[in-house]
Amino acid sequence: MSNYSRNIIVFLLLTLCRLGIAQCDLTTNIIITDTSTTTLNIEVAGILNNDLASPAQGLCGIILEFTHSYVGDIQIDLISPAGESVTLVGPFTSAISPTNLTNWTVTFVPCSFPASPDPGFSDNWQNDQAWQILGMYSGTYYPFMGCLDSLDSGPVNGTWSIQIIDNDAPQTGELLGAQLIFCDDQGLECNICAAYAGIMQNNELLMCEGETLANGDLEVDFPDGQSNSDFNYTFVLSESGNVISNEPIPDVSALIEGVYSICGLSYLRSDSTEIFDFINSNTLHALYDTLNAQIPQFCADISEQCITLRIGATPDTVFLVEEICRNQSFDIGDQSFSSEGIHIASVQTSFGCDSVIVLDLSINPLTARIAEPDTIACASPSIMLDGSSSDGIGAISFQWSTTNGQISGTTNQSTVEVNAPGIYTLVVNDGTCSNETSVEVIGDAYYPQMFLQDGIIGCDNQQTTVKAQVFPVEASLTWETPIGQFNDVLEIMTSTEGLYILTAMSPAGCQVKDTAIVLIDTIRPTQSAHLIKKNCINERSTVRALPINNSYMHTWTGPNSFSSNNISIFISDPGEYQLEIVGTNGCIKRDTIFIDDYSIPDLNLSALDSVKCSSPAEIVASSTTPNINYLITGPQGFESTNDTALTYIEGMYFVEGEAENGCIGFDTVEVFLSEEIFSYSIIADSINCLKDSATIGINSPQVDFFIWNNGIVDDSLTAMLTVYNSGTYGVELVDTQLNCRQFVQINVFADVVPPNFRITGDEITCGNPSVTLGHVPIQNSPSILDLIWETPTGNQILGDSSIVTSQLGIYTLTAIGSNGCMRSKTYRVSPDTIPPELLLGQANIGCFDSIQIMTLAIDSIESFDWSGPSNFTSSASEPFVFKPGIYTVNVTGPNGCMQEFFTSVDTSFVKPELSLIGDTLTCSEPDIILEALVNESNLLFEWADTSGLLSTDSTVMISNPGWYYHTLTGPNGCDQMDSLFIDPPVFPEVTLSSDTITCEFPVRSMLSSSNIENSQFVWSDINGVVLSTSSTLDIDDTNTYFLTVTGPNGCGIDTSFNTGIDTLRPTAIAFTDQEIKCQNRVIQLDGSLTVGSDLSYAWTSLGPGVILSNGNSAFPWVQDTGRYVLEATLGKNGC
Repeated sequence: MSNYSRNIIVFLLLTLCRLGIAQCDLTTNIIITDTSTTTLNIEVAGILNNDLASPAQGLCGIILEFTHSYVGDIQIDLISPAGESVTLVGPFTSAISPTNLTNWTVTFVPCSFPASPDPGFSDNWQNDQAWQILGMYSGTYYPFMGCLDSLDSGPVNGTWSIQIIDNDAPQTGELLGAQLIFCDDQGLECNICAAYAGIMQNNELLMCEGETLANGDLEVDFPDGQSNSDFNYTFVLSESGNVISNEPIPDVSALIEGVYSICGLSYLRSDSTEIFDFINSNTLHALYDTLNAQIPQFCADISEQCITLRIGATPDTVFLVEEICRNQSFDIGDQSFSSEGIHIASVQTSFGCDSVIVLDLSINPLTARIAEPDTIACASPSIMLDGSSSDGIGAISFQWSTTNGQISGTTNQSTVEVNAPGIYTLVVNDGTCSNETSVEVIGDAYYPQMFLQDGIIGCDNQQTTVKAQVFPVEASLTWETPIGQFNDVLEIMTSTEGLYILTAMSPAGCQVKDTAIVLIDTIRPTQSAHLIKKNCINERSTVRALPINNSYMHTWTGPNSFSSNNISIFISDPGEYQLEIVGTNGCIKRDTIFIDDYSIPDLNLSALDSVKCSSPAEIVASSTTPNINYLITGPQGFESTNDTALTYIEGMYFVEGEAENGCIGFDTVEVFLSEEIFSYSIIADSINCLKDSATIGINSPQVDFFIWNNGIVDDSLTAMLTVYNSGTYGVELVDTQLNCRQFVQINVFADVVPPNFRITGDEITCGNPSVTLGHVPIQNSPSILDLIWETPTGNQILGDSSIVTSQLGIYTLTAIGSNGCMRSKTYRVSPDTIPPELLLGQANIGCFDSIQIMTLAIDSIESFDWSGPSNFTSSASEPFVFKPGIYTVNVTGPNGCMQEFFTSVDTSFVKPELSLIGDTLTCSEPDIILEALVNESNLLFEWADTSGLLSTDSTVMISNPGWYYHTLTGPNGCDQMDSLFIDPPVFPEVTLSSDTITCEFPVRSMLSSSNIENSQFVWSDINGVVLSTSSTLDIDDTNTYFLTVTGPNGCGIDTSFNTGIDTLRPTAIAFTDQEIKCQNRVIQLDGSLTVGSDLSYAWTSLGPGVILSNGNSAFPWVQDTGRYVLEATLGKNGC
């Protein structure tokens, strides 16, 4: 790093201290995220010269330490608080070699300073140069693009950002450190402790005795990032400042009623012993004081706020006996009870403690009842309402009322006389409860019916219409209203609120009454326009309608055609803005607000003179902007609200001026001491662990006497002073000849910080029987003057920075600093001599050519050394072997410890037992499962058919008949084979028969049969209508019939059938050629001409003649005249 004569170099590190990175020393690696942008923000505060444009201020350098396996992937930008930026590292390129294991610790300087790059590289950083792997680069460069000199505007204090862009995958890197170097660092404070305890999310917890903390009770926010892995986190539980415990999760179950505090504590793990010893022997207030000391004893941080824990006592069970009125409820907390009986309620106290309440609840039986009323008749408009059936205990009072009816009798009895239709209400009261019920009295058909509509008058309707519907239309109407009486109208337009009473009378003289209500709602919105925020730098204002009411409609208008309907607006143009607010009732309110310009006042702060012995310096603030409100501040709490001020104190003074438009300007001036002030020199001293006092004083021959203003001594002639505490001591120097006084401050520093370090070491193992213990100084820790080692046996070793030992136990290293302060740390040398454990599997070579010995490592194993029959050797973890016998393996763990294990490889040629089973293929179960039955495990299954492999499971699903083959392989590699034949599904065979339909037998039966028992038969016609489900079907026609026969296996067959018919009738012919005479009344009839074969004859007489003989032949004898009928029947079909 270069030294510049006009600069005091101060390193300001990222505020990644909140991520575990100290503010003055970045020691934690920050991963450069692949193919994304990583932004690290640096919060700079306290610098007095806060203007980058000042000739004495600027960024005089930035140091970056980083690694990346391909530097051509990244670009690193630096961005100032004002948004100005330079590109330090770039450009993106794929034209370079990899940069694995390369480290850059490089400095970027202003272009006005000399650069000193690494040999062979250009002054300006370029990614596309010959960077090498395993490189170590530490040169001084100019940025790739831009100059640090160009960061010359805006404030110094604020957020500086380092932005790292990784452009490609998969190479990665880390940011190891970053330092900003300001040209004028006055006022910059530095804290190397990276502990950050965050902010507790809860302010208060209310709990009950015996409860434990729940998840989320102790949530901590880390807005600036958590401390890194070098830090642990705990919670300090205290009461009235007295520490009770410090635990990662405090146990509060044993706390009694009271108020406690829980604070978060982040601490450096290496300081844990020292911190816990302090906490256990001191109060919480002492811990605060120690952590806020100028030089803390240890590295820790307590949360910015603590949780107040209030423990409440758990209350006893409460028993209540209560009575409520009907239709009421008894409330306990947020629980309501309305039914009789015993109820259990749980109510939380203000602390959240559950209080059990047992409620014995009864209900007052008081109930108002009105008997069903009669219809009131127009001709006799009077009925009695009866409430005497109301229930209650003791005396009950009654009160009747109506809204639109008419009561003619006494209203405080159990019954009442009414003479108009309407709603009537009865309220009963027993002195404790009241209960009411209502009944509607309906008029007969001679009473008019009416319906009224209420009205509302608002801002958007100055009038409203009260409307009525009345039946019959012949009814006469009378309105009584706030605006007068009206007759025989159905609508009244009004702008007056009040009750509008309408009486309607039917032609029969019956009347009813009802009331409409007109309300006025013209309340205007109460909102108005308010300026919420004005940002003069960004020229942006926030204006809002307040108080907030999102149900209103808002319309904003303003300069340059501005308009908006939002409740809040964000505006940049100055001028007058109008707001119109429309309420839900249509009422409108208008308001205006004027936004002034954004001109920031120009301020000038000047010192008209320097501080002299006899007179102060005058400071004058001025501006070309009128009516400025000034605030001048300076050293030692100086403050003035005037535009001029007098001061005797040298130093930097600041002015803040607010103009009438609300914008604020700033300026500074430095006030110097006049050369008339006499000269002096300060004699300073410090306190350390070797010296508990310091001697301080002033050397000046011009000083006549000294006034120490800290009250330590009361001797005005004492130029020297011995003090025993660090701090700032003030003394006033008085020169009586010049009448000059001067105030001087002397700082006494306490150099009592012990040196800090880490102990390095290892464990004693089988491969490493001795270890080296060493120490590593912590960066920026006080220097170490001497070291003292103490062994577990109490021996001391002086002066050695490292020791070698094979002895187990606790070693203590004490470091003595040059200031005499000491710090001790311990290291336990532990043994790691346990050999690794290994489980070996049993193997059976059987029918295999080779077999693998399986292993399961219980511990980590570095190497395997196998031996076995026929000089077998292997270093594999699971070797393949070819012969049976005993195999030995020696395994070595990472600690060098070894252990020997044995296993045997057997041989067996026994084939596994196998039997195959399977169901029968059916039409209802077209898929069946075949299964291989075995009696051992670790077998391999193979099902196949004539086409090839089907399955490697013990079961297989098939749908086709035929041969199936199974191969079963045992753990020893030996096979067993079997086969199974699956028959196809069986279909039924059907036989059908039937006789011919004749005149003699007009109905015949179709007969069916199946060769499979328990078959099912379904007969249907041509339309699919089922006719029968038996094996027979009776028919009387020659239509086609369909039969489905299904066997028990679901397989069916369909067939059709129709029967023959023979209904041909003979042609009967009857005649005679003989006549009936008085002398011969008997003749013979002739039927022989009848057409047909195998005929039978049957003659009948319809009178008056009679058949004498041969009535069943072709030639009957008959007597007398008459009508004779011949019936001829065919013998073959009975027709």
